[in-house]
Amino acid sequence: LLIGLDCLMKWFFTLDLINYVIFQGVPLFVLLIFGDLNSKIAVCFYLGAKYCEDNDKKIYAFFNNKISGHTIKHLLSGIVLFII
Repeated sequence: LLIGLDCLMKWFFTLDLINYVIFQGVPLFVLLIFGDLNSKIAVCFYLGAKYCEDNDKKIYAFFNNKISGHTIKHLLSGIVLFII
């Protein structure tokens, strides 16, 4: 929790996101290398959720303004709870 708060404060005052990237990226890398199959599947769903978040407007346009990438992100994140 403190590391997350530290990342937020550094981003807020310096606009530097490197700590955020490391904070999110290192656990994913470790799970992919050392995790079991369920962990690897969960990481894939997480990466899919991040993709949907980053491409929200494109996904929204693709689905004729019916469903957004943000919505899909939450659905994928919810599926991860069942996998774990």
